[in-house]
Amino acid sequence: MKAIVLAAALSLSMHAQAACLAPVSSTQEVDAVVSAHGGYNVPADACLQIRRNRMALEVISNVDTSQDATVAWTIIKLRDERLPIFSQSFGTTTLVGATAMNKEDAAHAMAQSIDMALQNFSYTEAMAQIRALRAKREIPAQ
Repeated sequence: MKAIVLAAALSLSMHAQAACLAPVSSTQEVDAVVSAHGGYNVPADACLQIRRNRMALEVISNVDTSQDATVAWTIIKLRDERLPIFSQSFGTTTLVGATAMNKEDAAHAMAQSIDMALQNFSYTEAMAQIRALRAKREIPAQ
């Protein structure tokens, strides 16, 4: 797991936001795409709570392109930073294009999918689920 700068808003274009360091669990490919497109767009208050409560974002994403279509999909969950405890709620997005994309456009589609999933994610609900699961195991946040 690595600390990633959670910084810029990614929609159709990038624009800067206040940076926040929070743990993110993902693949090297996902990290590279997100880094190239400005960072993970996590609301500052959610980012702070994730850090304070020793949690991390779990980001699973991929893009597949063929000569007929391109599909970019993402699933966002919250997890305990140290233990295999995951939120039941998640943010998800699937984007489908009717044409093949070059590598750069496919990476942009993946970044858009990640950003949309982050925006559709209920951070408050997921954090409450992690806290409840910890309480069942009698595990403190700190």
